[in-house]
Amino acid sequence: MNVVTLLRLVNKNLRWLVLIPLSTAIIAWFFTRDMEKTYKTQMVVYTGLASGYDITASARPSIDYFGVSNAFDNLITTAKARETLTEVALRLLAQHISLKNPVPMIADQKTLTEMVEIIPAELRNKVVVKGNPDSTYFKLRYLLDDKDEQILQYVLYESKSPYAVNVISSNLTVNRQQNSDMLEMVYTAHDPGVALNTLKFLSMVFIENYKNIKGYEAENVIKYFEEQLKIAEQNLRDAETRLKSFGIENRIINYNEQTRYIAEFQEKLKDEKYKEKMVFESSKASVKSIESRLDDGVLVIANNQEFTRKRAELVKINEQIATSKLYGYNTDDLEKQADKVEAELRLVARASYKLSNTLEFLPPRELLEEWLNKTIILEESAARLGVYDRRMEEFDKLYDDFAPLGSTLKILERNAELAENQYLSILEGLNTARLKQQNVEKSNTLKVIDQPFFPFRPLPSSRKFIIIGGFIGMLLITLGLIIASELLNNSIKNPENAIKLTGLPLLSSYPDLIKVDPRIDYQYIKKGMLEQVVSGLNINFYRDYRDDGPRVTLFTSIRSGEGKTYIAAQIANKMAALGKKVLLLTPNISDVELEDNEAAIQTYVVDSHFAGLGDLKQLTKNPDFDVEDWDYIMVELPDLLHHPIPVELISGTDLTIFVVDARNTWSLADDHIKKLYQEACRGKIMMMLNRVSADNLEGVLGDIPKRRSKIRTWVKKQINFLPKLMNM
Repeated sequence: MNVVTLLRLVNKNLRWLVLIPLSTAIIAWFFTRDMEKTYKTQMVVYTGLASGYDITASARPSIDYFGVSNAFDNLITTAKARETLTEVALRLLAQHISLKNPVPMIADQKTLTEMVEIIPAELRNKVVVKGNPDSTYFKLRYLLDDKDEQILQYVLYESKSPYAVNVISSNLTVNRQQNSDMLEMVYTAHDPGVALNTLKFLSMVFIENYKNIKGYEAENVIKYFEEQLKIAEQNLRDAETRLKSFGIENRIINYNEQTRYIAEFQEKLKDEKYKEKMVFESSKASVKSIESRLDDGVLVIANNQEFTRKRAELVKINEQIATSKLYGYNTDDLEKQADKVEAELRLVARASYKLSNTLEFLPPRELLEEWLNKTIILEESAARLGVYDRRMEEFDKLYDDFAPLGSTLKILERNAELAENQYLSILEGLNTARLKQQNVEKSNTLKVIDQPFFPFRPLPSSRKFIIIGGFIGMLLITLGLIIASELLNNSIKNPENAIKLTGLPLLSSYPDLIKVDPRIDYQYIKKGMLEQVVSGLNINFYRDYRDDGPRVTLFTSIRSGEGKTYIAAQIANKMAALGKKVLLLTPNISDVELEDNEAAIQTYVVDSHFAGLGDLKQLTKNPDFDVEDWDYIMVELPDLLHHPIPVELISGTDLTIFVVDARNTWSLADDHIKKLYQEACRGKIMMMLNRVSADNLEGVLGDIPKRRSKIRTWVKKQINFLPKLMNM
């Protein structure tokens, strides 16, 4: 469908395109004549979510845009939550129930009348507290929790009143103002007082609910950390008690230091023992050497009981001295005692040894002194070695007892450390939770900076938009239906489709004279079409020229009622007007009106022998019929769908004209009958398209003569110029 076709379609159905949308607009105007007015009020709430002070943040905190967006979503959800709106509705209802007369700033007469209609007097008397809307609200809240009370639940959750939660939600708009900290709340209602007070109650309930949610959230976290802190503190105390008891039982002050001290002291003891061993061996060798020189004199001294007693006493004192030094005790008294015993030992040794010289010619007194010195040193060394050995045994036993305590002590210390870390971690979490609680209470305080106002003027009415929208919408629907009807219409419509569908060459077309447009000159169209028919006939007859009788033309159609009788009569009259002798044979001339001195018309009867007719004489059943009396003989055959084809009769004709109604569709049955006729006919077959809309004749006739306005003439020129412009 091109632009020209669309414009013609619009022009053809212009009255419907005007009448139907106009009717819709009138109906919309009628039903919206009592349309209620709508009032709007709004408020702005500062949230501080994006740029507000945060005591938990650093000096230059970065903005978490996702977190801020999520926080605003939570705010908006809280504002439009069912519980929030329920409380707002109850407060609004309590305020209205408490009124005796309309108050413009609260509710008008219509609102109060609606309230009285939906709230029974019994219920109003039960909950109303005169002069105290707050007490009335608490009674309504208590009544709402009563499962047997259905009226209040219906009003809040099912009705269409200003107190219905779904009505409040649909009239409420909550949005963040761009990327700011501001939250804008807009409410619309048919009563300005209802709009104002609904938003006031919403600001109060919404802010309180949001604070409670945030506070309850922080309290739960703090409570959790406090409970966990008690458990962690007890675990830490138990671990520390076990560690302390273990240290006391095993006399451990600092295991690592004690272990290091034992190891170092043991090494030092080993070193001193090694050195003492060297002294002992050296003294022992010296004593043996001296004794070998003193010979039997030593035995005299050694067997002296007093010497032996003093020697044993000296050994004992030396052991005490060595032990005291090893443990760090004071040895002054012991050393004096040792010196005394040593002096006495020397006196006993000198008294027992009377020799004056030795084999080596040494003075016996000097050799005796040397032997005594070495013996004393040997005894002192032996005493110290004994002490070292006993001390080493003590250290070995201590080491054996102390070493296994390390693993147990490490386990206890690790458990205590884990308990302490857990305690500190929970304590840090508790402090953080308390800090966040303070942050919520101090920094995230919601504040209304633009209070809701009383709307004195209603919003512009949408009535005109409804009327215009109804007109435009119905216009588009009507146009769509017309276009759809045109696209779904499978009729032949125009010559181009006829040629494509039938496969027959077009002789000419004839206009539809049933639906007449007074602006169109149909006489001009009829004349032009008939002139094309005459030209077509002459061309065909000239091409197949013969001089042995008249030219026989058959007129037929697939179905009856396609206008072949009228077409045949029009062509016959046109040919007769040219001075030709024309005979029209038709089975029915009751509907044909001919002027005087036009073509001759005869009728014939279609009977059971019609299919076997061989020539025109048999058709007319007139023995005196002579074809030579005529220049053109035109024969109308009955419709081929319900009558047989006279094969022998049509085989001797010059031309067959198939009359096709442009309003009909071309089906497979039509095509089948056409092919049967083509097989039987030897002459040429052409098509005459009848009842074509005048607008569809431009393809064969050119510009249709029609009275057009200057605008339509200009538009038509522009549309016709577009293809030329595109081909340039």
